[in-house]
Amino acid sequence: MLAFGLQASAQAPVGEEEEAPEESGAASEEAGTDEEGAEEGDDEDGEGGEAEEGFYGDPYDDDQDQGPEEPRTVCHGRMIRNVRVEGARRVEADDVRASMRLRRGLPCTDDELARDARALWDLGFFENLVFEANVVGNEVELVVTVTERPAIARVRFAGNDEVDDDDIEEKLTLREGTILSIPAVREQVTKIRDLYAEEGFFLARVTYEIQRLANRPEVEVRFVIDEGPEVTVRRIRFVGNRNVPSDELQDIMQTSEAGFFSFITDNHHYNDDVFDEDVTRLQAWYYDKGYLGVSVGTPRIELTADRQHVDITVPIEEGPRFRVGRMTVREVDENGQEVDALQSNLRDEIDLESGDWFNRTKIAMGIQSITRIYRDEGYAYVELVPETDLDQERRIVDINVNIVRGPPVRIERINISGNSKTRDSVIRRELRILEGALYDQSDVELSKRAIEALGYFERVDFAEERGSAPDRMILSISVVERAT
Repeated sequence: MLAFGLQASAQAPVGEEEEAPEESGAASEEAGTDEEGAEEGDDEDGEGGEAEEGFYGDPYDDDQDQGPEEPRTVCHGRMIRNVRVEGARRVEADDVRASMRLRRGLPCTDDELARDARALWDLGFFENLVFEANVVGNEVELVVTVTERPAIARVRFAGNDEVDDDDIEEKLTLREGTILSIPAVREQVTKIRDLYAEEGFFLARVTYEIQRLANRPEVEVRFVIDEGPEVTVRRIRFVGNRNVPSDELQDIMQTSEAGFFSFITDNHHYNDDVFDEDVTRLQAWYYDKGYLGVSVGTPRIELTADRQHVDITVPIEEGPRFRVGRMTVREVDENGQEVDALQSNLRDEIDLESGDWFNRTKIAMGIQSITRIYRDEGYAYVELVPETDLDQERRIVDINVNIVRGPPVRIERINISGNSKTRDSVIRRELRILEGALYDQSDVELSKRAIEALGYFERVDFAEERGSAPDRMILSISVVERAT
């Protein structure tokens, strides 16, 4: 209800009594469409509130933009003595006043009063709102009486077999303990619908229910989901792949077209996350074939008229293909000057020769192998920096890997956590590396496997942290014990 009144005289309401939407409500959204329906339902006992024609109509009707009638108050430009807020519980009175233009020392006009009333309605926190202007000498005292909407005690989901509650909650902004706002609830319906569309459920429908809790001024918001069928991939088309057949690119992807044997796997169903991984796979595959300038564009995904399938078009710019020119692996000091390497044959760890097609994976594996050689000798903080120099005309790429070994690192301390039932000594006796010893990556990995082999733990995690000096490391071991 929104009303204006006079002190010690009959009120001249220019307001409304609205059907309280928090009692029950329903809104329907179909994934992949702009269609929206909303019903605010009846009260719990089945009787809906009677609505008078009023000041703003239903503040939660998004399609209604009814302007206010002329407020009838005793303001007439009188100065405001003070603004008093009554009925506020969860919403601070200062926050109510901060949403208003009218305040102490300013002239009170009906236009400003109407604007402030609209501003407070638009907050979505109140189900009843009454303005009173009381004459005090040549001034007026404004009294704003609010009735807050109930708080949300619980948010629940039903019907979501294919998408976990946690995944839905991660997308939502509606939180337990906040004041109920029907526009906010409707916004969550759209977010859930969009999430399902990303997962390939373009036909998913979402409704909401709001129930008051017995003997409590709170409500439960329940989202009811009809997931519908998962959309299948009818066709995948590549555009711009002049040098690589489409069939070969299709074999790289997890997503596949629906076919005769589609019932064996789910790969023919469209999933946004899986397809994003497929785009990354395509780009990585081209890099490994020497196409250093490849660009896989944003795919175009089209829903068929019957909304049962999608057609996907993937644009590709392959660019030129590069061969390996010169490749060097050298160790340098902190000033970039070349020094003797730990071993003389480090170049052999990279399985590429001059004239081979560039392959990023082979370079990465070689760098990983060289890194392990240094870390097994105690150089835990070794850094390897690959540099490439492209000759666009000759389509040759020269590769240089610089190694900065850093200081030999010793284990300063080994911390163990999570073992409430298992003694530290049981874990420590499995370690292949001790406090005070030089760091050795292989020994750390062997230690982890030995602890896992005990069979006492569901999970064993090792974390490496820099110690109190550049040549010190703290090794932290956390375990999760199995239930007995």
